[in-house]
Amino acid sequence: MLREQYDRYVSHLAEVRQLSSPGFVILNKASDYGELLSRNFKRIGKLAESDRELLSNYLYPLVESCEPLSPEESKELTALCQKLIDASYTESLDAPLVALITDRLMKDALSKDDTSYTIEQLDAKIVACYTLLNMTMRLTCSPAIAEHLRNQGLKAADQLLSYLDLPALMQLSEQDREIVITNARYATVLFESSVPTPGVNELSLRMLEKALALSTNDAYVAAVPHFDWDYYVFRTLEYDVMSTDMCNVRGFTAEQLERIEQNSERLMKMWRSNPAHYQAYAAKCEVDIAYARNRFLSGRITKAQYQEELLRVYDERDLGSYTTSDAYAGLLAPLEYLLTLSPEHLTEQEKNRLAGIYEDVCVYAIGVAKERCLGFVLEYFSLILEHFIEVPGCMTFEEMGLRCLAALHPPTYVHSAMVGLIARCLTTHLARLHPQLFIGVCGCATAEDVTRNQYAIVDFAYHAAVCHDFGKLPLIDTIFVYGRDLLDFEFGLIKQHPAMGARMLATHESTKNYANAALRHHLWYDGTNGYPTDAAAGTCTEQTVIDLITCADCMDAATDSVGRSYRRGKTLDQYVAEVEEGAGTRYAPYLSGLLARDEVRLDLEYLLDEGRKANYRNAYQLLRDVQSPKL
Repeated sequence: MLREQYDRYVSHLAEVRQLSSPGFVILNKASDYGELLSRNFKRIGKLAESDRELLSNYLYPLVESCEPLSPEESKELTALCQKLIDASYTESLDAPLVALITDRLMKDALSKDDTSYTIEQLDAKIVACYTLLNMTMRLTCSPAIAEHLRNQGLKAADQLLSYLDLPALMQLSEQDREIVITNARYATVLFESSVPTPGVNELSLRMLEKALALSTNDAYVAAVPHFDWDYYVFRTLEYDVMSTDMCNVRGFTAEQLERIEQNSERLMKMWRSNPAHYQAYAAKCEVDIAYARNRFLSGRITKAQYQEELLRVYDERDLGSYTTSDAYAGLLAPLEYLLTLSPEHLTEQEKNRLAGIYEDVCVYAIGVAKERCLGFVLEYFSLILEHFIEVPGCMTFEEMGLRCLAALHPPTYVHSAMVGLIARCLTTHLARLHPQLFIGVCGCATAEDVTRNQYAIVDFAYHAAVCHDFGKLPLIDTIFVYGRDLLDFEFGLIKQHPAMGARMLATHESTKNYANAALRHHLWYDGTNGYPTDAAAGTCTEQTVIDLITCADCMDAATDSVGRSYRRGKTLDQYVAEVEEGAGTRYAPYLSGLLARDEVRLDLEYLLDEGRKANYRNAYQLLRDVQSPKL
């Protein structure tokens, strides 16, 4: 009974992911796209209702109970975790829920003093922590969240690896010995993208050296006669050589880089000895990139030679494939290339290359939305956006962000476009009625300045509103959570999107003026609520525009039945009543009067109907135009 219910939940999650982000589909006309998403979200609503009932009746009671689990209950909960996180694809359907279940199973194992059961759950805990770590590492504005998860995983790893001592190991079953030995290498993934720390880097390398040494120790080899040592050695070397990702962002020393480069040579030698065999372990492009990078970092080749090798891998990628392995060629190679460039001194050839890469990445985003490696590739998407180099006359950061939103989660793209239109409308009317409220915006010192510069102010409000949710790009897989209420961990991630968006926008000349709008759009007018709390103190010159964006954001979210919510949206009248109730606290006090004006209501009613339909048509046309070169 439990398996049947849990399997149903897993299948629903996979379906929801496809329904909420269908990517590009060929339709008879662009207007059909909004209708397609509307149908999809009605289906999502039914699935979500079923899933909430399933979780309430079959899962949460077990997770929240303090009673010992029956053998069947623990077995089925373990199986559910394995289905929700597919470690072989580094993909997860619901990693936060897995972490919750794993904690429950761990408590149960410890209460029963069952060594085999405990080892199984410690292993699962490490996998869950690493998967959540991958989600949080994309939020580079909040490293503390990632460090907390890293420490949790390392604590579990320390407990598990205490069995690696040979006398203790020999007391275990062969299956448990294999789990312990596997984690001698696997646990080092918890160090990925850690804050540059010499001690941590040395610890990581020492752990990998010890893990490699096990493969040549006759006692350990004899302890697990059915263990695949060839795979183990290859993976251990792979973890070592991949630790210098992003041009050595972790800050390994010259001596350490020499050691890593030696393992790169060893890994490449293994791969070349039998490509047909080792391609099942890792794609050639992955090995090539790591080999070239470590030779560059250790001084074996020049930067120009490294760039040439990266572009060769990139140019040879399979344009129609979106597997995890293909992501190395399609995303890691251009990311590493991006990091080798000097933004202030780009050659015309480099500018041309960047233009092509940006176009290709947008196309890649459309295809990957349908694949099972979304969680994995989001790390690279996020890093490409964070390290985006804006080139005059080329794609702007705003255009890049919007295209990625349209590809990865069309409803969020439409929401961003709608907030832009609504904010433009509100700014136009308010600037005409009360220009004094915009003093300080766009350098205006007087109400007369505001009137003379109204076009610039409205344009600023529109673009700031369009970009307000760019911080959600690294969190697309969290936004996919429709079938249950957000867990505290997930809401904590969502609350980071204003700071993340502000950080990305502030990096670029064309969008840096929109950073405050992204940072503050979830704060209440009176500063008593909302997030991030550390941005609540004081005011800024564009506060009126931010107040209008907050209103536009909430208005679209409240009235939309697609994407933002699978429940029926509120009417404009119902939302205006909310604004009136929250005037002076959540909302700026002047909004009640503004929304009460007939000409404003008429414009808003049009935007929430015809304007929203137009934005869904625009989303389809954008996807079609981006995808068309590949059709």
